[in-house]
Amino acid sequence: MAHPLIEAWSRQEFTHPPYTFTGDNLPSSRCIDIRSRADLIQHENYPPRDSRFHVGLLPVPFMGHLETAKVYIALLNPGLTACDYYVEETAPEYKEYLRRNLKQDLGSEQYPFFKLNPKWDWTSAGIWWHRALGEIICEVAKARSCCYRDAAEFVAKRIAALELAPYHSVNGKFVSSGPKSSESSRLMMRFVRDEVIPRANRGDALLVITRGIEKWDIEESDNVIVYPSKHARTASLSMKSRGGPKILKRLLHP
Repeated sequence: MAHPLIEAWSRQEFTHPPYTFTGDNLPSSRCIDIRSRADLIQHENYPPRDSRFHVGLLPVPFMGHLETAKVYIALLNPGLTACDYYVEETAPEYKEYLRRNLKQDLGSEQYPFFKLNPKWDWTSAGIWWHRALGEIICEVAKARSCCYRDAAEFVAKRIAALELAPYHSVNGKFVSSGPKSSESSRLMMRFVRDEVIPRANRGDALLVITRGIEKWDIEESDNVIVYPSKHARTASLSMKSRGGPKILKRLLHP
């Protein structure tokens, strides 16, 4: 039986904005409902600079195959640029990827962690993830004697991202934890404690908490890496970072 996190997100229909998770009673002061890139550009808040959640974009609570990933990277919430509006508005296939990801309908997907799909490497999220994981992917390519694209596919089948809050914003100021957190955040915390940490404790997976360490409130252990606050801003996953070498080892030697 699927975990309640997966079941709950698979039931979300999101036929039209605002896209908010059932049970997330977000205060209106913490949300902004913009429906298109054109509206964003004409908005008084352009370029985006405050902390509100953009509920005109589909939420991204996680990415990758949650049940089979070998590496989990925990962050605060998805970032935001005008490109996020542009790609959802102009690329129906991309939006369909987002919906399938929410339902974890990824069985036949070549790139379950779809932001590593070269087709989307021009998006803001694609650029961010290729920059974050690029050194690891290059090391995988060397180890497997393959090209970068094949190595990216290998990594995309074995890695997952977890967001404490699922909504896009410029920063994570409005991401809450504990009793004041939203239902979607509580479900994510439950998933990490029920599924990810036990797997890490058994040596079956690696959890790397790169951002919001005080909000995740998880202790470090052999297979749980918690970035110090001074490193959390960049969330570096390079081979010189605390997480990079361990991620590479887990990918190549599960």
